[in-house]
Amino acid sequence: MAEPDETWRMRVRKLYRALFALSSVVAMVAFVVIVADQRGAPTSPNAAQHVSVLNSGVIHYVTPVQAYRDAVLSELILIVIPGVLALGVLLHTVFGVALFGTPARPATDEQPLLDEPRPLLDG
Repeated sequence: MAEPDETWRMRVRKLYRALFALSSVVAMVAFVVIVADQRGAPTSPNAAQHVSVLNSGVIHYVTPVQAYRDAVLSELILIVIPGVLALGVLLHTVFGVALFGTPARPATDEQPLLDEPRPLLDG
């Protein structure tokens, strides 16, 4: 059983991993939606698609709804990903939560440190 001091760290670690995974999936889906909107857009305006967007040096025209949705999704990507990474740095440096990997545990007699020399086999 984990010590009470470590229990909250394990919960924070699990919660952060879930938040990290969720934000990564949301950012990937948002990116795919933005690319799909601009890839299928014509390069000349028409009655429905008259808002211009610049994609890799080429002007495409999308509907006002698509332009607004792409702007919101772009802002979401630019705020959520750095925010989650900054939260991870804060949790790791300030609160000492080992977010990825195994948390450091002190060596015991039953489980020595791996840096100690191991006895050679008798032979």
